[in-house]
Amino acid sequence: MFKFILLIGLALFGSHLYAQVPIKPPVPFGVIGKLAPSDFYVTDLSEDLQGNIYTVDNYHKTVSKYLPDGTLLSSFTDKDFKFPRYLSLDSNGRIYVLDSGRAEVRVYSNDGNLLNIWTGKQGAGEIEIDNFDRALLALRGNPATSFRADVVVVHDLSGMELFSIGSFGSLVGNLSIPVGVSSGSDGSIWVTEVGNQRIQKFTAEGVPLFTVGQLGSNPGEFIGPRSTAVDSMGNVFVSDRRNERIQKFSPEGNFLSEWGYRGNGPGLFLEMEGINVAKDDSLWVAGFHAHDIQHFDNEGNFLDRWIGHISGPGEFANVKGIGLVDNKLFIADHWNQEVQVFDSASGNYLNRFGERNQGEATVFNFPRSMEIGPQGDLYIADDDNIRRIKQDGTFVSMFSRPSGARIGSHGMAYSSDGILYQSDSGNHRINVIDTATGALLNQWGKKGFIAGEFNQPRGIAIGSDKSVYVADNKNYRIQQFTQDGTFIRSWRTTFPPRALSIDTINNIIYVGSWGKINAYDLNGNDIFSWGRLGSAQGEFIGIYDIEIAPDGDVIYTSETDTARVQRFLYPDAFKGKPQFSPGKNFGYYIWKDPGSGMWHVRFSSNSVTHSYRLEVTSTAEFSSVSGTNLQLNDFLEQQGNTLLLSGKVSSWQDGVDFIVPESASLKFNLSIDNQTDDVPVSVGAKTISANLNTFDY
Repeated sequence: MFKFILLIGLALFGSHLYAQVPIKPPVPFGVIGKLAPSDFYVTDLSEDLQGNIYTVDNYHKTVSKYLPDGTLLSSFTDKDFKFPRYLSLDSNGRIYVLDSGRAEVRVYSNDGNLLNIWTGKQGAGEIEIDNFDRALLALRGNPATSFRADVVVVHDLSGMELFSIGSFGSLVGNLSIPVGVSSGSDGSIWVTEVGNQRIQKFTAEGVPLFTVGQLGSNPGEFIGPRSTAVDSMGNVFVSDRRNERIQKFSPEGNFLSEWGYRGNGPGLFLEMEGINVAKDDSLWVAGFHAHDIQHFDNEGNFLDRWIGHISGPGEFANVKGIGLVDNKLFIADHWNQEVQVFDSASGNYLNRFGERNQGEATVFNFPRSMEIGPQGDLYIADDDNIRRIKQDGTFVSMFSRPSGARIGSHGMAYSSDGILYQSDSGNHRINVIDTATGALLNQWGKKGFIAGEFNQPRGIAIGSDKSVYVADNKNYRIQQFTQDGTFIRSWRTTFPPRALSIDTINNIIYVGSWGKINAYDLNGNDIFSWGRLGSAQGEFIGIYDIEIAPDGDVIYTSETDTARVQRFLYPDAFKGKPQFSPGKNFGYYIWKDPGSGMWHVRFSSNSVTHSYRLEVTSTAEFSSVSGTNLQLNDFLEQQGNTLLLSGKVSSWQDGVDFIVPESASLKFNLSIDNQTDDVPVSVGAKTISANLNTFDY
């Protein structure tokens, strides 16, 4: 009874109070971006006895076979692939794919039929089949835990372990985070070690011989050595990943030459991954971040480059964090390592920055979360660091994420007092960071299900009272805390919550799951929900982030799998007349009178004659319909609950006014000159624009 009286009271005492408790979901109103990934996300390659090149594409989850000139011969995928990353071939042409996401090696016939699976390969790096048909596999431990494998395991081709090489440490014969392994024609084994920033050589039996390198950028030094490959003379090539170069050493470990530097073009590298020496001793390089495959002779002279479609403006591979500031929408493309910028009102592309478009300071390693800080600067977290960046992409500062917080960090929230809260999903806790110094101020939480514990926390947001709300994903709940981590309350959700954002104007907490958004009041009471699993407008696949416009009228949602951002408007956003001048402004203009509830639709020309068409379908009857500025050949008709308007407009404005019950749902379908794209639509007194011809209210 009290709830019923409260709603009546809100209706009687004005729209200001009503706006504080919206009861109707927002209206889908346009999409920014589309799924259009680059052609090559190749992380490793190998050659068969006939000289064909095999590649594994970590993003597309495919294994492909090419002629040496780049002609695609065949390709296959596996529905069970998670993160296929490295591959190698045996003398019979069988393909061994290391799937790091599944911690296993999957063995296929040459035509892609699954033959075998080796399980339990946690922390596995590169795989190599040597000349004796032994499978070498680098296994690395987790520095954040006590588990330290740090060995190279030698298998037979059935997957049986024959023996292992190394143990954790920094002495000769020890290994620290081995990631790459290769073998010479005599069976000798070369290993790259990220932990020790060096390469190491062993005999075929695993006896340590010597190490080469240390941290640095001089010849013979490394920053993140990744892959190795050995030619017929025993020389070894190393992909020095973070130095963006290939280094070549003699069989004795003497430095011979180097080539390459950072860039996106022939002979240039962007954190390349696997390399492979062909039968003719030429070298193939998997570009990965540069989305290319390059071919060099034995001395490093450029021979060829394979490159296809590269994601362009408004094209994405995997959208994650979004940020809204100063009428600009910033969208992080996780797989393409960049941020694209759009006009938040029109949705038009403005510019981009990231590894292909800026210098070292804005080189991202898989950007994830984004948050807006002081002066409108962006805080962007990737796999390694958090960067503060100006809106034009100019680097300000950078600090490393807290130790052990790399894996599975999916949310950040900035407090007005300069504190950054980070949901550390992999470690089931919240990190509290001083943005002025990068210092870790506090941590709270651990894995569990009682109050204050988490199971993969994801979205995080700060309320107007500075309390911290956390989407506790695997525990199916939202938890609320004070700034120091003291538990306040929690409430259950019917889905595993992912994204979380707070509209402090309307006092609504938005929580996104995989394919749905629920709205709650500040006490966790359910208000409304919208969406379902799908790729149509208003549907979702993989909600990652939610952003609210400062006035609370526009909601932006990002989706990983469809690689797009959707915009939604509150019904109140339609109130008041947009600003436009007939004969000057071109497009559609839609608004609703705050008092009478009358709808107005106008087609405005730019002094050129245009044809137009409008169809409005209502779930309730139209109680009033009247045309505006209609000419002899214009057409207006009401057919039951559908309203039709068509005609031509030149230097004036044509349109229609109508009234339907407040509870009615409406579907608008508009076109100008039979076009439904790139025609601006302006809504309400705030003139919220979009290029959209069909939407539901």
